[in-house]
Amino acid sequence: MIIERSYRNFKLSFILIFLASLASIFVCSQEPPEKKQKQVAKQQAKPEQNEPDTKDNPEVQAGKNVWPFSFEKEIEGKVQPQTVADKMITRNFVIIFDDSRSMAEPDADGNKKMDTAKNAVVEWSKSVPAGANVGLVSFRSGVWPLQPLTPASKEQLISTVRDIYQHGSTPLSEAFAKSFHMLTKQGLQQLGYGEYTLVVITDGKADDSNLLNKWVQFVLNNSPILIYTIGFGIGTDHTLNQPGLTQYKPAENLAELREGLKDVLAEAEAFDETEFR
Repeated sequence: MIIERSYRNFKLSFILIFLASLASIFVCSQEPPEKKQKQVAKQQAKPEQNEPDTKDNPEVQAGKNVWPFSFEKEIEGKVQPQTVADKMITRNFVIIFDDSRSMAEPDADGNKKMDTAKNAVVEWSKSVPAGANVGLVSFRSGVWPLQPLTPASKEQLISTVRDIYQHGSTPLSEAFAKSFHMLTKQGLQQLGYGEYTLVVITDGKADDSNLLNKWVQFVLNNSPILIYTIGFGIGTDHTLNQPGLTQYKPAENLAELREGLKDVLAEAEAFDETEFR
């Protein structure tokens, strides 16, 4: 009798365990597809792409990050906490001004290229639409004069340009890094809305053309930033001249520099703000 009772208890326990297992399987099978997809995506997720390092010079592949939010932690680590801009739909321009020693050479009209470039940028600044943000990056021997990317008075920008003088080499890759961070910081403040243009005025090849090309690919693959270059006295043979990817204009004198910068604003005028309303 005792053996028979034990057997019945064992059989009942086995049945209960079996039924509990079936219930668990049924519940798991009812998980929403999106939850399963998230779990699979999490398992298959790869490390985020890092920006090109100007020291280690790693290979850069096509990025899959969503600009500017995928760079929020990185940018916040280098600047003050972000605030939301008063105007979301704003045009933003950062000028990389080549002030290397070769800018002391004469242009096609016999004028000093540095003076010609300064005059062209000063004239262009007066045509920039009211309310647009304009920043400036220039380089010489590790010193980087910067005009913050703000809707500052045109007088302030003109003063900054006038103070530039030629000296040193052409570290365009580092200039791209600084410009990218300036535009990304502003992109965070505008929640990704608006227009972002990087304008380069240079009269020579970069110190490291291979690294510069990686920076170009990084910016294009990870952001909506437009790259517009004016090659001053160097024709079209330049790393920044990549048809279908970048905008490039050769210039030999003040008149052609003016036209090149005028085209930058023409591109901005084609920007349709109503798309974001």
